[in-house]
Amino acid sequence: MKIWQRVAGALRWRYARARNSFSRRELLFFGKDPLTPPSLAQPGVEEIALPRSMLLRFPEPGWLSAAEIRHWLGRPGKHLLGLMQGDRVTGYCWVEQQVADLDFLEMMLVLPPDLVYVSKVLVTPEQRGNGVGTALLRAGVVKGLQLGATRALIACVPENDRMRSILAREGWEPFAHLALEPPGFLRRYRFSFAGSPARSRVVHGRAPAARALLSAAASSAGAGAAGRRVH
Repeated sequence: MKIWQRVAGALRWRYARARNSFSRRELLFFGKDPLTPPSLAQPGVEEIALPRSMLLRFPEPGWLSAAEIRHWLGRPGKHLLGLMQGDRVTGYCWVEQQVADLDFLEMMLVLPPDLVYVSKVLVTPEQRGNGVGTALLRAGVVKGLQLGATRALIACVPENDRMRSILAREGWEPFAHLALEPPGFLRRYRFSFAGSPARSRVVHGRAPAARALLSAAASSAGAGAAGRRVH
């Protein structure tokens, strides 16, 4: 990638993140319980432990900046998985233990030992639609099993139809929706159970109250991953 392309990409990323800081942000949460070993067969793609230098050359940083990626790589409970095609990185994702960083919503969740959070699944534009996202998701499940987890969480923005389709096909069940309203005098989180907008609740204040609601959702939303408590 040429230097001007990198600069243009970095500027676009900074603009998008700055714009998000002043707009409504929301995530749909999905659960998988129990975790079962999937087939990782993916022609021409190899699962790797992605080196730091290779990640920092990735064409799209995603939500994290390069400095934040370096910080994450040095933290316990943060596991980075990547897929390659030839000598090119085609995508990566994180598997989080102990604490899930919901930085998009400016909050964190403490995870019990049997639960992992798969996050920030990213695929290069030219490889989207070629099964790379599915392979990354399955690799995240396998990594969770290796870490001793029996269930997993993942989240995506509502407009990510491609990821929602993959999650449905791979057996992930929706259970909650959490939104951070635009910044104002009082920060507001809007929470609802999946498929139940009538049960929506608005929390004024910062993340602890919203975190408690998400925890309650995981303990009372019904079967599967949503039927056990997330602290």
